[in-house]
Amino acid sequence: MTNQPAAITIDIALGEQSHAINLSSDRPVLAANYFIGKSIDETLRLLPMLFSVCSKAQACASINAFEAALNKPSVVAVTQQRQILVNIETLREHLWRIFLQWPQLLGNKANQQALADVFQLQRELDSQLNPGNQLFSFAAQAKRDIDTRAINALTTLVDKLVFGGRCEQWLAVSNLDSLEDWIASTRTPARDMMALINSNDWQAAGDGGYQPLPLFSGQHLSALRQQMDDDGFIAQPTWDNHCCESTPLTRNNSELISASRQRYGTGLLTRAIALLTEVAQLAVDLKHW
Repeated sequence: MTNQPAAITIDIALGEQSHAINLSSDRPVLAANYFIGKSIDETLRLLPMLFSVCSKAQACASINAFEAALNKPSVVAVTQQRQILVNIETLREHLWRIFLQWPQLLGNKANQQALADVFQLQRELDSQLNPGNQLFSFAAQAKRDIDTRAINALTTLVDKLVFGGRCEQWLAVSNLDSLEDWIASTRTPARDMMALINSNDWQAAGDGGYQPLPLFSGQHLSALRQQMDDDGFIAQPTWDNHCCESTPLTRNNSELISASRQRYGTGLLTRAIALLTEVAQLAVDLKHW
């Protein structure tokens, strides 16, 4: 079984009056067939290997599905610690972009050491909470007396290298004037990206509205289960004829996000603000855990 990275191809055809855009993806769409005939334990062990980038999220989703189907919910402490690992994984993916991709887009040197530190701290936390991947199993037990040094180091890194202060200060920014003050007083890759967007008047670039992925209730689940048997739906899933998204913009809300949406729609600035808001909130949640 190989783990090849999937790619999205974007074709843009420019016209005098309008433009055409076509998106295609080569991500694996028949992965579920691999688990036909497998036991629950085999599935729980193998599923995270298919998608290594988000292996914790995949493992958490799979054990949650099995527990719901068998009506064997885990204790609250186990559920919380699973979610902590998923949150750290999400935070790592955001920091990958902020420390590596954003500086490169700006023509600056990527902060590879910071990202290496993030990966190391993630491994330390995973070894504490999830030895042998036991947390994502029916025999899961919550860990007690957790050494918080890795958590403190990770949140301190985010405070300093992303926000140039404390995450709580970023979450307190409530309007675009205060955002300008933060940009003027900070020197981080996140600040540099926001400054680039503003200086080039790109705030509304890419504004096309958005359709959040809904919270599925009982009445939707039967229809969803039927569609999950359709390979076409797996390849190009829609809901009520809409392409829905689950992103930092759909998962977070704040006065600053609302102010940016009101002025610039769902363009680059609003989405950058939403991503940084999610980074800050994830870090604050870790501090308070």
